[in-house]
Amino acid sequence: MLNFFRMVLLLALGLLVANACAVGLMPTPVLNNAQISGDASFDPGSGKYSYAYALVYLNVQSLLINTPNNTVEPQISLAPKSAILSIGASQKLTVTLIDLANGSAPLVGIPIRFRVASGPDAGTVLGNTQTDAQGMATIAYTSTQTGTDNIIASALFYGGEVTYDDKGAVVWSGGPDLTVPFFSPPLLITKGGKKFYMSEETKNIGNVNAPPSVTRYYLSAAPIVDFTTAQAAQVIGERSIPTLQPGKSSSINQKVFHIPRIWWWERIIWPLARMPIIRWWN
Repeated sequence: MLNFFRMVLLLALGLLVANACAVGLMPTPVLNNAQISGDASFDPGSGKYSYAYALVYLNVQSLLINTPNNTVEPQISLAPKSAILSIGASQKLTVTLIDLANGSAPLVGIPIRFRVASGPDAGTVLGNTQTDAQGMATIAYTSTQTGTDNIIASALFYGGEVTYDDKGAVVWSGGPDLTVPFFSPPLLITKGGKKFYMSEETKNIGNVNAPPSVTRYYLSAAPIVDFTTAQAAQVIGERSIPTLQPGKSSSINQKVFHIPRIWWWERIIWPLARMPIIRWWN
């Protein structure tokens, strides 16, 4: 579609030129090296050659040839449409913006906004950038929460008053998962004040790096420890675990620990402290 205002302007200029052509002053118009034949007879009513009106036609045809089609029909594509990653990983998002009205030519320098419409990172603007010479714009982002982020990429025209959108989804799953696959001794018969030797392995069975952590060792009368209750277990030691990549582990062998000594007065006070009448001691 032609630029309407330029067409009207040039058409008006052509009419002015045509109407101003006096007898013998207007040459035979030529378009693309092809002479336009006109009626050279004199028009008594206007006092001008009738073929002067051919100049209007020449102006319009010249406009058609030399003025590019400025209709824009943007098409935006977001890639990938879907992806599944572990939390902590990096996901690249790429937009391609083309003009379907002009042979799918890339649209250059158009503002692009990436945002999360819903999901664990809902409301987050992931980035604002512009399309390059290939009509492309790329960002990368990561998440620390599991779930599905629904992404909207928008091409912004006229200051954002007109947008062209495309959608995608990123599923965040997994993460670090620390476990203790080996612990020895599994059973110990001893008494307070004695030392014992322990071997243990802490392993990351997750799918992303596990940050530095602590493995702690407890004494408990119950096989399953409820850490929300008072005096549920007694700490007898701990060790620092470095960053563990997926599938990697950290271990100790025959490390010395001591069983806490329980004095005679502790044997009396601890049971009494659990009685309802003196629970306020805790």
